[in-house]
Amino acid sequence: MFLASTDEGSSGSPIFLENSIKVIGIHKKSRYCQQGNYADFIYPAINIIKKDLNNKNNMNISTNQNIILEDGKYYTNQIKNNLQNGKGIIYYSNGKILYEGDFINGKYEGNGKYFYENGEYYIGQFKNGLKNGKGTEYYSNRKIKYEGDYINDKAEGNGKYILENGEYYIGQWKNDLPNGKGKKYYPDGKILYEGDYINDKAEGNGKYYYEDGEYYIGQWKDGLRNGKGTHYYSNDKTKYEGFWMNDEPEGKGKHFYDEEEYYEGEWKEGLPNGIGTYHTKNGNDEGIWENGDLIGE
Repeated sequence: MFLASTDEGSSGSPIFLENSIKVIGIHKKSRYCQQGNYADFIYPAINIIKKDLNNKNNMNISTNQNIILEDGKYYTNQIKNNLQNGKGIIYYSNGKILYEGDFINGKYEGNGKYFYENGEYYIGQFKNGLKNGKGTEYYSNRKIKYEGDYINDKAEGNGKYILENGEYYIGQWKNDLPNGKGKKYYPDGKILYEGDYINDKAEGNGKYYYEDGEYYIGQWKDGLRNGKGTHYYSNDKTKYEGFWMNDEPEGKGKHFYDEEEYYEGEWKEGLPNGIGTYHTKNGNDEGIWENGDLIGE
């Protein structure tokens, strides 16, 4: 607002410009009117204001506008420096919201909500146009899919991922996959696996719990038991201890069938193969085994 008259008690009807800026008029008893300078003063004042407004427009001060984007998408709300800045919304060509939230220089930055075309959506922090910081992704049914840390649009740091079957993982992430230490749970909250992960697969050392109560403790590779490990019955007694390859006993190992019977020797593809001894309370069968059968001494 520009006050044209400086006389005490000045008043008058406001003059409205096309952009809703108003100038308070000069009272007819002011010294400008008395001197016959009313028009000489007020019109230059208006022109000064208009010029100032034009300068501001040239500086691209934040305004509310619509911008048509590629593929029929469009943006509406705050613009500064000819780019999206401040609060805004981007729409798909069908009118559904793609993103709503904060912008800096045409990129998502701050807090926002991103809607995928399949109905899933993300709510959280953005930086440089990508998911960065804390955030939560949701399935189309509004149930949580992932909540945790993001770096450059990928899950990285610590987070919780919930599968559609109800199983869920809590632990470390890198490059959008479980990497590092983590735990996977059955839908009822009981632990399924705890240990090391590489690219969403058990690799390193870990403990796997079967639904029947049995469990394995040992080495893993590519999501399978590989290396040295021990499989236990649900009563915590040893079932098999030895070496594994691709989830099967292979190499040297010892399998306990019950408290008095066990096989100790060489294994291949999950069966006694090679030299070994089957121990029973009535005696021992020692010799060469093939696919679980004793074929020679």
